[in-house]
Amino acid sequence: MPPVLDVSNKSYNDKIDYLYKFYETEIMDRNKRPKLFNKFIYIDCNLRIKRKTEKFWHLITLGQKELFEILPCNNDISSTLCNANCIHGKKQIITSDGETRNICFYRAIRINWINEIIKLANKNDSNIKIWLKPGPDNKLHIRLQESITDYILIFKEKPKYYYFITAYPVFYRGAKINFDNDYLKYKI
Repeated sequence: MPPVLDVSNKSYNDKIDYLYKFYETEIMDRNKRPKLFNKFIYIDCNLRIKRKTEKFWHLITLGQKELFEILPCNNDISSTLCNANCIHGKKQIITSDGETRNICFYRAIRINWINEIIKLANKNDSNIKIWLKPGPDNKLHIRLQESITDYILIFKEKPKYYYFITAYPVFYRGAKINFDNDYLKYKI
């Protein structure tokens, strides 16, 4: 994986703007975004909050109700960027459905991994696990597990494209176990 995005010497607003610029140019731009298994990836950019897409805010935040025994950013450079905002909730965003989410730089500085993981999935990289969980949404999961890196991308499978739902580092033990079990049950 490429190094995480460096936002260390920026003000809070400059960090968010820098991350959004990356998101806008590298992920939102359909000409730079890779296809997944030769199918287009649709990213909903219609809903906006504070002049940035709601999808961007989702990628760089954690739900306010999430509880931590150990901070996700423990032993990571991102721990110096946010002063445990996931606990104190001083920097938040409210989504269109009313959910309050806390800014998480641990998630945020890794958004540059999204396109890279898609490229690895297209190459059938041995560190990628892929499964389709059946249900009303037919969710396609692409999980990178390499060394200490554990990151998941989730898409809704459509006949002619993939609808991008979310992407994030997997750090909850329970989530890791659930993803491991789902992979064994639904791998393709």
